[in-house]
Amino acid sequence: MRHSLAWRILLTMLASGVFGAVVALVIADRVVSDGLGSQLAPLLANRFDRRVARDCVAAPTTWSMTLWRLWTMHGYAYDEQTGSSRNPAAPALRDDLVARLGPGPSASAIDLRGGGTLVFRTGAPAPCDLVQLTWHNPAAAQRVGQVVGGSTIASALFASVLGLVAIVFPLVRRIRRLRTAATRVGEAEGYVVVHREPGDELDALGQVLDRAHVRIRDDARLLEDQREALERHLARVAHDLRTPLTSLQIALEYAADRVHEPAVRDALAGALRDAVYLAGLTYNLRLASKLRSGWNPADDVAEVDLVEVVTRIVDRARILARRRQIERDQ
Repeated sequence: MRHSLAWRILLTMLASGVFGAVVALVIADRVVSDGLGSQLAPLLANRFDRRVARDCVAAPTTWSMTLWRLWTMHGYAYDEQTGSSRNPAAPALRDDLVARLGPGPSASAIDLRGGGTLVFRTGAPAPCDLVQLTWHNPAAAQRVGQVVGGSTIASALFASVLGLVAIVFPLVRRIRRLRTAATRVGEAEGYVVVHREPGDELDALGQVLDRAHVRIRDDARLLEDQREALERHLARVAHDLRTPLTSLQIALEYAADRVHEPAVRDALAGALRDAVYLAGLTYNLRLASKLRSGWNPADDVAEVDLVEVVTRIVDRARILARRRQIERDQ
């Protein structure tokens, strides 16, 4: 199962879904951060008016601002040149957000991780030329994390299910058809054409199987035709040899009966035995050709020529009968 193609494709698609969801979340985080920063910065900068600026410059060691509209936001003033605050309660300035500040008196940078941090220029003199606002809501952050995690898992599962339905299952069915076709290549029956037009790599493989099947069947038909032609030729040759071999037997038998020299009679008797043997081989060759062509002896038992059978037996036994002084009744 772990080494199957479907399992590998499923794992690949699951990993791709997770990666795509993470990338989408990162992009969404940047987009939301930029959008939120561009919207929050003007609103918060408007809260930092001239009166608030005068209060900050007058008492930078105690100045801070608190906003309750969204989450509880605490702000402290900083000197952009030194990166420090005169207020001892102020947290450290986020250097990474300061580095992201663009030019201009209203530039801002925001980070929503762990709640939120916003750094913006106020346009006021130092040490109040920068304000850093921080806010944190654990319950809301937990809900956001749950939503983000759930969205990531849902996106990965959706991508996996979509991949299974649209890619894996059709691909596995096509591969199974190819496997079935490959096991039947060259068979007379049961092969199903597998390629389609226009096709991809699997269809190209199916075309190769189709061409191989056609070539094997053509070669098989050619060999079968050649075999049948050879068997027909052998059958005709065996049939044509029956008459001259029979005539040769008769001639040798006639000559053997009329020669009185023992050596010549023995030679003629040996030649006669060879002629009888050749006649038997010829008959067997013709019989084998008929059997290979599908002839069943049991199908036409009633059509056996008994005269031919008896004649053949008599021809084969005539020499032995004469040597034993057995004469045929006239």
